[in-house]
Amino acid sequence: MQRVFEEAEMKSPKMLPWLARKTGVPIGRAERLWAEALRHARLRTGAAATPETWRLAVERLNELLAQQAPFSPIVHCQVRLWLLPLAIWRDVSVTASRSWLRML
Repeated sequence: MQRVFEEAEMKSPKMLPWLARKTGVPIGRAERLWAEALRHARLRTGAAATPETWRLAVERLNELLAQQAPFSPIVHCQVRLWLLPLAIWRDVSVTASRSWLRML
């Protein structure tokens, strides 16, 4: 009977895949973070399946996902813009070296 309760307690929230996609974290990593958040909540409350435990677990999960999340799309755009001159310089240097090799 205890095992049935433990299995019911470990089920991840239905919003976990959505949260994982929203933050850019792989679902496997999100599931491990959920287990860590649940352990943290159980240690804080001392209970297994109370509403307070679930609330703390979801709050901790959001904190962990925020820490794990990659850069926001704006930052990715800025990084691409910063790297653009380097990409142009690389293409120019490759083209110049190929033309020099053809001349030799």
